[in-house]
Amino acid sequence: PDAHLRIAFRHVAKNESKNKSEKTFAFTYLKLMKEDGSIIADGDHMLYVYKSDGKKWMDAKLYLQQPSCKEDVLSQQQQKAMTTRTLAESTSSSSLQQLTRSFKESFLLSILTCSTKFTQKIDLLMLLKWRKKERNLSVVLKNIVHVDGEEVVKFLQDTLDCLFEILNTDAKKYGELVFDALVSIFDLLSTDRYKHFNAVLDIYLSNHFSALLAHKMLLWCFQKNVTDSYTTESESAHQKYIKMFRSMHYLFQFIVQSYFLYQRSKGGAEDPTFKPEVDKCFSAFCELMSIKDRKEIHKIQSTVLLNLHKLFPVISSVFTELEMASHISCVLDSIRNAHSSLLEDKLTFILNILDSPVNLLATQGSRDSLVPTIVGHLVSFTTHKMRSNMEVVDQKKKACVCCTGRLLETLSTLKHSSQDVSHVVPLLQPLMTMCQLLPGTHPLARPNLVNFVSLLALMENEHFQIFLGLMASAKENALRDFIGEMMGVMTGVLENPPYPPEWFSLYLLQNSVFKKALMNISNTLTTAFLGENKFVPIIWDNFFELCSVFLTQPCLQLHRLSDFQRHKFEKQFGDMRLELGQHMVDMWNCLGHMKENFIPNLIGPILKVTLLKQKQLRKVTIPVVFDIMTVEQLTSANFRRVETEVFDKMDDLISRGYGDEEYKEMFHDILTDKCLECDDLPEVSSGGPPFIDSVSRLIGLLLDFNQVEAGDSCQHRRMGCMHNLLNFYKEIEKEELYIRYIYRLAELHQRDHSFTEAGFTLMIHAKSLKWEDEEKVAKVGQYPAQKACERKEKLYSDSVQLFDKGKCWECGIPLCKE
Repeated sequence: PDAHLRIAFRHVAKNESKNKSEKTFAFTYLKLMKEDGSIIADGDHMLYVYKSDGKKWMDAKLYLQQPSCKEDVLSQQQQKAMTTRTLAESTSSSSLQQLTRSFKESFLLSILTCSTKFTQKIDLLMLLKWRKKERNLSVVLKNIVHVDGEEVVKFLQDTLDCLFEILNTDAKKYGELVFDALVSIFDLLSTDRYKHFNAVLDIYLSNHFSALLAHKMLLWCFQKNVTDSYTTESESAHQKYIKMFRSMHYLFQFIVQSYFLYQRSKGGAEDPTFKPEVDKCFSAFCELMSIKDRKEIHKIQSTVLLNLHKLFPVISSVFTELEMASHISCVLDSIRNAHSSLLEDKLTFILNILDSPVNLLATQGSRDSLVPTIVGHLVSFTTHKMRSNMEVVDQKKKACVCCTGRLLETLSTLKHSSQDVSHVVPLLQPLMTMCQLLPGTHPLARPNLVNFVSLLALMENEHFQIFLGLMASAKENALRDFIGEMMGVMTGVLENPPYPPEWFSLYLLQNSVFKKALMNISNTLTTAFLGENKFVPIIWDNFFELCSVFLTQPCLQLHRLSDFQRHKFEKQFGDMRLELGQHMVDMWNCLGHMKENFIPNLIGPILKVTLLKQKQLRKVTIPVVFDIMTVEQLTSANFRRVETEVFDKMDDLISRGYGDEEYKEMFHDILTDKCLECDDLPEVSSGGPPFIDSVSRLIGLLLDFNQVEAGDSCQHRRMGCMHNLLNFYKEIEKEELYIRYIYRLAELHQRDHSFTEAGFTLMIHAKSLKWEDEEKVAKVGQYPAQKACERKEKLYSDSVQLFDKGKCWECGIPLCKE
C-alpha cells in the first residue's frame, strides 16, 4: 500500500565536477495505491512540491504523512471526520514542523499504468473483495456494468468467479443483478475490440466454471428479460435488452454447461424442467417478433434476428435437429408480416440458418418443418419486393437470391427425398418470372438463372406433373400462361447464353435440365392443349421454336468440340439432338389436321434442324418437309407458299454457314423418294421432284459461294458464283430473292472498289421501279422498307455517287437529269 513514486529536483551545471556536488533542493511524490485499494488513475496529476531539508526528504515515513496532491488533502479531510480531532491536530502539527511545502511551485505528472494484478476501478475492486463488504454488494453489482472494458477483461476469470459465487450464495436476492453484470461483460466480449478474449472465456468455461445451479436462475432471468423487452417502453431498458440479445450465445454457453454439470452431479439424470424453460424462451421470442407496429422495438427485433443463429451450436447438444427446426420455424412464422425495415435482417437470418455449422436440414423431419417456412418467405419476397425498382440492386435483393441459391445447394448435396423437392417447387414460378424480367446485364440475372436451373435439376417428372396439374386447376389460362412464360425464358437463355463459352460443364447441366423440362411440357401440350376446343396454336408454335433453338445450340454440335469435350458429352448424356429431334417429329405428328396452323412459319425452324451435321437427325427430320408439302397441298390445293418459304429460308441458313454436300444429297434423295411414293396426291408426286431438284441446285450454288467466300479465291470466281445465283433466281422467278442478290452483288463490287459496276448493279432494281408507284417495297440491307418511288430516288442518288467514285460521269449525268 505504501508503494509510491518519488521525484527529486536539483540544479544541473555545465561543469561535471560541480554538477556532482549539487544537492537536492526540492522533491515531490505520488502514491501508486489509493486508500480504497485501487491504483492511481491514468492521466495528469498536479503534485505538491516540498523543500528538501538535509536528508529528511529521503525518509518515506516522514513525507508519506504529507499530501502529495489536492486529492490527498480531500482524503485527509474525510479521515479527520472519522478520527478524533486531538489526534488529527497532533499528527498535523508534528508533520508540518518537519517538512515545508513550496506553495509557488507544483509539478505536472502524466501517468499511464499497466497492471494485470491491480485495478484503477473501485467498483471492480469491491466486487473482487465482495465478502469483506457484502452489505454494499447490490450497489457494487449495479455499478459493475459501468466499468471500462479494459479493466474487466484483465480480471475476467476472477470477475466471473465472484459473480457465480454471489449467485450461488443468494440467487434470489442477487440473481437479476448478477445476470445484468454478466450481460454487460459478455456484450463487451462480443465487440471486435475484445473478441480475442473469447479464448480466455472458453478456457474458463471448460476448466474453471463449476456453478451447478446457475442455469436455473440465468434461464429465468433471460426469459423474464425477453418478455420485458416487448412490454416495457423505457428507452434505457431497450439498450439493456439489445446488449442481452447481442451476447445471448455466451449466456447460453454458461446455461448449457451448468446444466451438464448438474446432470453429472445427479449421475446423468436429466432435469425435466430444463427443456420446457428453454421452450418458453423461444415462445417469448415469437411474441417479441410478432409485434409489427411499435417502432421503438424494431431495433430489438433486428438484434434478435442478427444474433439468434449463434444459439444453434450451443443448444444443439441438448436439442435435436427437429426440435430446433420447430423453434426456428415458429420464429420465422412470427415475422411473416414483419415491418419492412426488418426485411434485410430476416433474409440474413435465413441465410445464417442455412450456413449454420449445425446442419438443421440433416433429417427428414427437420426439413419438413423448416424448408416450407423458408420457401414461403422467399416466395413472398421474390413475388412482392424483387419486382419493384428492378434497376436498383440493394442488399435485400442480393440476400434473397443468395438464400434461394444456398437452400437449393444444400438440398442438392443432401440425400433429399421427393417430398423435399415438393417443398421448394413453389419457388419455380417466381424464379422464372425474375429470369424474364431481369435484363442480361443485371448483376442478379446470372445468379437468379442458376437458381432456376438448380430447381429444375432437383425436380423429377412427378414434380412437374403435380405442379402443372395445380396450375391447370388454378385460375383460367394460368397453365397456358405459365408454360408460355417458361418456354420463353428457356428460349431467351438458349439464344443469349449468360455464361462464357468455356463453362462447358454448366452448359451440359443446363441442357440436360432443359431437355427434361421440355419433355414434361410436351406431355402437358398433348393432354391440355390438343383438341378441337383446347388447341392453342401459339403454345405449340413456341414449343417447336424452343426445340429448334435447343437443337441448334453451338455447344451441342459435337463436330465443333474438342475430343475431350466430345467424349465427356457422349459419356454423360449421349447425343441429346437425336432424342429431342425425334421427340420434336413425334409432337409434329400428334397435331393431325392442326398442322396447317404452322405453315409456313414452322418451315424455318424445321429446316434449321435438318441442316445440323448429324446424319441420323437428318434422316428423322427431313421427311417433315415433305409432310408440310402434303399438308399445304391438301389445304390450299398447291404448295407455292412452301416453295417460297423453303427457297427463302434455305438461302438465309446456308449463307450463314449451315449445310454441306452430304446434306444436299440426303435432302434430294429422301424428299424425291417421298414425292414419288405419294400416289394419293398426284400434284405432289409430279410437282414435288422438280421443286426438290431446284432446291438441291440452290443448295449447291450456295455451298459453292460459301466455299469461295471462305477461301482466297480471286474476284472473278466470287462474281461468277454470285451471277449464277442471280440467274438461278431469275430463272425460277423468285423476284424477292433475285432483288436481294442484286444488292449483295452491289456490295461485293463496292468491297472490291469496282464502283462503276456497283452503280450499274443497283440500277437493275432501280429501272424496275416506277416514279409514280406508291406501293411499299421490303427492307433490303441498308435500305429500309419504303415506297417504291422513294426507293427509286435513293437508288438513283447512290448510283450517281458510285459513278462519281468510279469516274464514270457520263453515266451519272443522265440519271441526274431524270
